[in-house]
Amino acid sequence: MIATLVLAAVLGSNDVVVADSAKPKLLQMMKSSLDPKAVDLSSTYHLLFSQDGLMFNDFHGFTQASPPNWPASLENDWVRSMAHCKAVMGPIPVKSTRLAGAMCCSKRLAGSLWEALLTTLSATRVVVTWEERTESNQCVRIFERSSPNDAIVYHASEPCDGSGATALKTVLEMTDSAQTRERSTPVWREPDVDPLANEKPSATPLTPKATCAELPAKLAVTGAWSDSVLARSLTSRWSPTSPKSQAVLSCQLFQSTHSEPRPNDLLSPAFTAVLTCGKTDVVVERTLTTGKRKALEEAAAKLSEELASSVCAKK
Repeated sequence: MIATLVLAAVLGSNDVVVADSAKPKLLQMMKSSLDPKAVDLSSTYHLLFSQDGLMFNDFHGFTQASPPNWPASLENDWVRSMAHCKAVMGPIPVKSTRLAGAMCCSKRLAGSLWEALLTTLSATRVVVTWEERTESNQCVRIFERSSPNDAIVYHASEPCDGSGATALKTVLEMTDSAQTRERSTPVWREPDVDPLANEKPSATPLTPKATCAELPAKLAVTGAWSDSVLARSLTSRWSPTSPKSQAVLSCQLFQSTHSEPRPNDLLSPAFTAVLTCGKTDVVVERTLTTGKRKALEEAAAKLSEELASSVCAKK
């Protein structure tokens, strides 16, 4: 079990500590060695780096909400990262062709969100400790120290029955490196241009199968992508069967691009679209290998179907 303590800059500290909260003496020793004003974020670290899924941490199908005390400034990063990886993974059960992409996305998601948190907290030193069993079944407590921009990670260890003070002192005294580590990049990113640029809006009516009184007669798309090809397709071609509600449903559209793993270790360009209408989020991911027109038609149709199904399911 690993728990995390973060010494936040707002409390006058720039240290981050990861320790086993089940051992109060160890926890207190680490806090006092760095800063007693530690803020406990054990659940955040465990949520990001534990392996809760069968083969990897899938964050409950990438629907996991942000943990308590997650910075409001990073909420968009959390939501879009989850939505992006959900689209990369596809429906459950996960297809074998999508497993590698989902595993990579999960790993990058955890690393990039953790680094974003450290940056927000202005962390300059990170100390992690965990326990492992040796081949002779002896328990060893390992301390790891690094900094967000340090290319070298320092380790020190001692038997688990010790206080941990000796190993902690050793790892803290190791010389800081001036090298810079390559930082994790976010799993999602807003493209500079519309991924479906130069295509005309879809000419196919978007008539979802689901029908209910709550379906709006019109859609309005706001935000940075309100004038994108996909947004114009959704607003102009949305035509549910006999909508009883004359209200206009306002939504925000987010688009991101990525490379999707293919057979023979090839990568194909793909894009993800997230349509957020109030508390309803619908996500679609499509490869661009077969052409932008096909990707547009399929994305618009799927978003419309899933939006209608979600709205009608909440009636």
